[in-house]
Parts: sequence; C-alpha cells; structure tokens
Amino acid sequence: MSAVMTVLNNAGQLERFFESFLAQTYPVKEIEFIVTDGGSTDGTQEVVKRYARVLPNLRLVEAPGCSISTGRNLAIERTTGEFILTFNSDVRLERECVRELLRVIEEHPEAGGVAAMQVFPEGQGYLARCIYFIPGMAQVSLVTTPGLRERNLVETHSVPCECGVWRREALPEGLFDERVRWGEDSEFHFRMMRAGWKIYGTRRARFEHFYKDSLGKFWKQQVEYGCGAGIMFRLGKEIGWGFGWKKWMALAAPFVLAGWVAVTLARPLVGAVLIIAAMFPLLLVSARAARTGGLKYFPGVLLAQIVKYVANVVGFWKAVLRRSR
Repeated sequence: MSAVMTVLNNAGQLERFFESFLAQTYPVKEIEFIVTDGGSTDGTQEVVKRYARVLPNLRLVEAPGCSISTGRNLAIERTTGEFILTFNSDVRLERECVRELLRVIEEHPEAGGVAAMQVFPEGQGYLARCIYFIPGMAQVSLVTTPGLRERNLVETHSVPCECGVWRREALPEGLFDERVRWGEDSEFHFRMMRAGWKIYGTRRARFEHFYKDSLGKFWKQQVEYGCGAGIMFRLGKEIGWGFGWKKWMALAAPFVLAGWVAVTLARPLVGAVLIIAAMFPLLLVSARAARTGGLKYFPGVLLAQIVKYVANVVGFWKAVLRRSR
C-alpha cells in the first residue's frame, strides 16, 4: 500500500489530516507515503517533516512551481505499492477509512479505483453547509450519489483525489494530464474507465472535507474551476458526466444573457417568466436542501449556486479568450 498527496501552503490543515491518519485502525506506519510540495512558504514542509518522525515511510518531494497534476504524477512515480491511496490536505478521515478502502478494492478486482464517501464536518459553518448541499461539490456523498443511502457500493465516474484508492495496474498511460488544472481527476478516470475498469464509491469508508469559509474564497475557487474547464474545452478533452453539454452552455451563457436583457427591455413579463424558468433547477436544489437541513438553508444554497455558476462561466471565458491573445 502506498499513499500520495500534493500540497501548497497547507500548514494549517495538515496537522488535522495527519492526526486522523495516525488514528486509523489500519497499520498506517507501514504505508509508503509520498507528499509533493509545490513551493510552500507557510511552514507546510516543516509539518510534513515533523510527522515523518512518527511515520517512517513518509517522504517529502520538493517541486517548486509544479501544478497539482504534475505534483501527483511526481508522487505516484515514486510509489511502489499495488494500491495507491490519494488524499488532499483539507480532509479528516474516519477511523476505519483506510482499512475499508483497501477491503473494498480487494473485494472487487474489476475496480480501478474506489472513492470514500464524503460527510459534512459538523464543525464548519453555514456557508460551508450550503456548499455541501450543491450536487457535485461532494462527488461521492448522500447529496450527489443518494444511492449510497441504500447500498454500500455504487458506480461513479471519478475518485475525487480528496480521499480514495487506485489499483496500480489500472492507472492510465501518462497518469494525470499536466496541461489540465481542473477536472484532471475526472479526465484521468475517464481514460481508466475507457480501458474497461470500474470506478466505485463506498459508504463503508468515510471522511470529512472542509469547504471554503467565505464567498470570496468560494468565488476564486470556482473561477479557477471554470478556467480549468475552458482549458479542457480547448484541448478537446472529454470527461463524461455531462461535460459535453455543460461546456456548450458555458459558451452560450453571455449570448443568452444578452438575449434575455433584450427580451426583458421589450417585454418585462416575458423576461420575468424566462428568468424564473432558468432558475427552476437552482430553486429545486435549494428546496431539497431546506427539506434536509432546514428552511434556513434555502437562501444560502440558492446564493451559493448562483456564485458557483457565474464564477464557472467567468473562468471558462477567461480561459477561452486567453487563447485568442
């Protein structure tokens, strides 16, 4: 068993992760663990070195300026295990997480990867909870993959790199595409599935993921995701799970907005009907969140969705226009 992580100025999160890693019921001191640092200046490397004193197989790879995809590749290339755990620094593992991930992938030889189920950390505040309620933000969760309420295992399209495990022989050629900085895990797993491997999510392994705690940070993150999607579009990449129609929606968004403004100026009532129709999917998601968590989450989830999708479109067009210069 091996494990990989890529970090950049994550000192404030790493201690929480490593404490949960050390608390696992699996003998984690036997795991070969490679951490790639992209040039941290906040003490991240010192935290990793401190935990290397109690984790004898933990090694730090310094790669200033590397992208997250390059960092993952550098770490994976240095591993030797048949199975490779993948983690992000902003997570906390439940005690059985590593043992259950290994058990599930060993029980399913057709599985190229298995994702742990994401649960909401109760210590986080209102905004983080609203973000969690948006489908897709927690890719393997009771929000995005509700089938996990009844089953221990479901098929999914990706192993989010926050917490999961890969089978070495299933890793796609070239590993992560280093030109891609968003959706790199989905594109990686799309190639894995195209080669015939299955991707699963399991509720037997669970972890907490900590979300952005301000709208400003969330906006910046989602703009970056949009930029990544624009890069994927330029490269002609396919990742499944609806990206085909989502990229065309992002391309059409400014023209649709201009058309809506023109219609509204001419026919205000028609414009109002059109905006309500366009908002209906967002209202539906907000209503589901209110039913699950309480009415107070309705406005917050609605606002978070608007911020997310506007930021995604802004980022997408930044990437598209950057190419033309």
